Amino acid sequence: MNPEAAIEPTPPKPKNRPRKGTADPKGAEAKSARSTRETLGEFLRTQRRIAGLSLRQLADITSVSNAYLSQIERGKHKPSIEVLRAVATGLNVSAETLLDQVGLFEDPAPTTQETASDARATEAAILSDPQLTPPQREALIAVYRSYASDNQADD
Repeated sequence: MNPEAAIEPTPPKPKNRPRKGTADPKGAEAKSARSTRETLGEFLRTQRRIAGLSLRQLADITSVSNAYLSQIERGKHKPSIEVLRAVATGLNVSAETLLDQVGLFEDPAPTTQETASDARATEAAILSDPQLTPPQREALIAVYRSYASDNQADD
C-alpha cells in the first residue's frame, strides 16, 4: 500500500430535510399537532393541580388509566372526545373549554366590534402578565372564554 495515498473519509449521508426556504407541509403539520397536544397537556396538568388531585386520584374519578393521563399531560397522545369529557367532569371544567384547548371548539363570535375589541384587550392583558406562567395564562384565557361564551348565551 502506498503511504502517500490519502484515504478519503466517507462523506456523511444527507439527512432527509428540506432545503432552507422550501416548504415542509408535513413537518409543519406534525409540529402544529404536537404543539396542540402539549398545550392541552399543560392545561390539564394545571387544572389537575389547581383541583389538588394526583394523577391516580384523577384516574380513579375518570376511569381513565393513570398511565394514559400521564401521556396526555406530557403531550404524547391526543385523547378522544369521550376521554376529554371524562377528564372535564373529573376536573369540574366544561368540556367546551377542553375542546377549545384541542382546537375542536370554535370561539363564539362576538356580537359587536366593541365586544371583540374588549375580548382581545382582556386576552392581551392576560398573555402579557409577567406574574403568570404560560400554563396559567392558557388556563385563565380558557376560563375567561368559557365565562364570556356563557354570558353571551344568556343575552
